[in-house]
Amino acid sequence: MRILHVITEIEQGGAEKQLAYLAYLQKKQGHEVYLAFLEGKGELKNSFIGSGVTLYPAEARPIGLLGLLRLARFVQLENIEIIHAHLPKAELFAAVLSKVVGAKLIVTKHNCERFWPHGPKWLSRIMARRVESMAKQVICISDSVKVFLQKCKELSNSKKCEVIYYSWIESDFFKPREWTGWQEPSWFRDAKNIITVARLVPQKNLERLIRSMLSLEIESNLDIYGVGPMHGKLRVLIKELSLDSKVHLMGFEKNIEEVLQYYDLFVLPSKYEGFGLSVLEAIVQRRKIAVARNDALSEVLGAQYPYFFEPESEESIAKTIQDALNAREEQFYDYYERILERYTPETMVTRVLKIYHQVVKSNE
Repeated sequence: MRILHVITEIEQGGAEKQLAYLAYLQKKQGHEVYLAFLEGKGELKNSFIGSGVTLYPAEARPIGLLGLLRLARFVQLENIEIIHAHLPKAELFAAVLSKVVGAKLIVTKHNCERFWPHGPKWLSRIMARRVESMAKQVICISDSVKVFLQKCKELSNSKKCEVIYYSWIESDFFKPREWTGWQEPSWFRDAKNIITVARLVPQKNLERLIRSMLSLEIESNLDIYGVGPMHGKLRVLIKELSLDSKVHLMGFEKNIEEVLQYYDLFVLPSKYEGFGLSVLEAIVQRRKIAVARNDALSEVLGAQYPYFFEPESEESIAKTIQDALNAREEQFYDYYERILERYTPETMVTRVLKIYHQVVKSNE
C-alpha cells in the first residue's frame, strides 16, 4: 500500500515516537510510507529517514493554501491510497487534503483531551465531529481515550472507532549511532535513584511528586527529564522545599531509553494519560515502576498492579514509591512479561493495516 502519515510535529513525544515506529514496521512489511509534518524542528526526522520513510517536503512545511496544493499534487503523483492523520491540527489539514485528492482518511486519537483544549467547547466539538465525518475510520489508542471523547461528545459514532493500543518499541530503535554512553551524576552514589519522564505541564502532577520526596524514609534522588512551561515554577518549588540536593530538573534527553536502565525506579504521577508510552519504555528496560491510578494507566498495567498510588495524595505517592523500591525485582519481571505479550508491535501494525485494507476495499 501507499500511505501518507500527517502529523503536527515530530519532536520527542509519545504520539510522535509511536508513529515513527509504526512507519518503520509498515515499511519493513514492504509498504510505501510517506510523512508530512506541519511544524517544529523535526527532532525525530532521522528515525523516519533511517526507516526508509519518504519525508515531504524536505525543506518546508505544507502550511497554507499553496503548501496544501503542492502536497495534494504529490499525493496524486505518488498514487497514495491512505492518508493517516495524527493530532488535531494535522487532522484538520489532512481532512481538507483527503477531500482535495480523494484519498481515504484515517484518524488516530492520541490524547484524553478535547480537539481544541483551550477553545470553546462547542467549537471544539464541531471541529472534531467534522473531521470524524470525513474520516473512514477513527482509531483510539486506548479505551480511556475513546470513553473521554464520547463523554465530551467529540466522538459521535462509536462503531466508526476502533481501539488499537500502542506497542512497545525495540530498546535500541531510537539509539543514535553517535551514542557514547551516559555519565552517571555525582548524586547517584549511596542512594536509590528515581526517574520520571514527562512534559513539564500541570497534567503530569510533578509538584505533588516533588513534595512527596519530603516523606520518603529511604535515601533517594528524583531526576525529572523533560521540558515545558512549568520549569521555572518547579525550580522555585524545589528551592523552597530545600530539595536542591535530592530533586533535579534534567531537561531534555533524546536518549531516554538508554538512560532509563541506570535508575532503580520509574515514576509517572500524571492526573490523566492517553496511554502512557513511557511506562512501556520502562518495562522494556526492566525498571521497577510506580504510577498514578488513572483510567489509562490502569488499563495498560491492569487494575491488579500492586504499585499504583493516588495522584492527589503525597502520602500515597511516597508510600508506593517506598514499597516499590523495597520490593524484589523478580516480582516485577513476571508481571512485565504478560504486559509485553499484550502490546506487541506485530499486533499493532497488523490491526492498523487491516483497517487500511478494509477502507480501500470498501470502495472498490
